[in-house]
Amino acid sequence: MLKEYLLNFGFTEKDYENIISTPRSYSLRNDSLYKHILEMNNYFLSFGFKKEEIIKMIRKRSSIYSQSPSSLTKKFNFLLNYGYKKEELIKHMITSPIASLSLESIKNKLIFFNSFGINNRQVVKLLVSCPNVLTLSIESMHSKIEDLKSLGYKENEIISILLIYPAILTYNIETIKNKIKDIMSLGYTLEEALHITKTLPALFGLSFETIKEKIDFYNSIGLENIPVDNPKCLMQSASLSKARYEFLKERNIEITKKNYRIIFKDNKSFQKTFGVSNEQVLSNYSESISLKLGKEQKC
Repeated sequence: MLKEYLLNFGFTEKDYENIISTPRSYSLRNDSLYKHILEMNNYFLSFGFKKEEIIKMIRKRSSIYSQSPSSLTKKFNFLLNYGYKKEELIKHMITSPIASLSLESIKNKLIFFNSFGINNRQVVKLLVSCPNVLTLSIESMHSKIEDLKSLGYKENEIISILLIYPAILTYNIETIKNKIKDIMSLGYTLEEALHITKTLPALFGLSFETIKEKIDFYNSIGLENIPVDNPKCLMQSASLSKARYEFLKERNIEITKKNYRIIFKDNKSFQKTFGVSNEQVLSNYSESISLKLGKEQKC
């Protein structure tokens, strides 16, 4: 009965095997387990989950079926009152281990973030954007913040970094130190490296090669000021910057330190101004850039 129900619901044979292998499943007889899972699925559906979302969630953590509707209701009500929107809570349930955490553990982690002046809505956005933060202990997060202070960041700067790039809490401190050293190896001072990374903390998630390619290109066209003056420009891919530069040069538009922002217009604005999309620019100029690079390498 249970297997047939789960297969009809949309689960696979493999899903079924995983579900019945959980400790909770072992403790229940087949008919009791069927009634429990039926109750849980109906609970999720009534809360607002779609069938495919339930399947995705259970595939990631079949242990969720070890919960009860009453225990989940307590968590859901608390989180909704805290500031979660229902759709955010559903997304978080699918992507994070929040259902497996005790209500006390969840409360303590939320209080931890609030203690730094981060309001409820900001905490929710932080956790929804980086669900793995919930797997960290309060001790490890506090230690990471202290480590960042020791590198030269001020507490308010660290909070700003967390709100933009919460994944940094999951990084090893040596990884963070090495990324700062990498940026300094490109000719920047420690102060400049801290400024660049606090303005664009997503750089911690990019490889050194990717960062170097961008900076080398901007240096080659006389825009060596970009990383310090406007670090957010480093988010744009080097391939798009190069393609746009070639596109503009072909139209006798010289890029200088005064008008360089034209290269970094968003797709809609660039298309409105020049009549071409990012895809078209990349398609038309990527090949010529590759040929140019090939010739330079041969020399």
